Amino acid sequence: DQTRGEMLLDRVMKLGITDSPEKPLLTGKDFIDIAQGDQIGLLVKKAYQLQIDENITEKNFLKQAVLQKNIVGCLLAIQEK
Repeated sequence: DQTRGEMLLDRVMKLGITDSPEKPLLTGKDFIDIAQGDQIGLLVKKAYQLQIDENITEKNFLKQAVLQKNIVGCLLAIQEK
């Protein structure tokens, strides 16, 4: 079994990001059809965090994951009110 550090190093080497951070898969253009203004920025930030945390490397899968999490989060916020 690999340690967490060894797994991270393997990922860094596979992605070729030893000199710079991993680039975001999604940009504001990917959310322009479903959000406006500040919402787009929030979705892009959420997408990048999810990309890093979940090791997602496929753009369409990441967009769907962000949208699902965002919808669930909105529903929970509405229920709390």
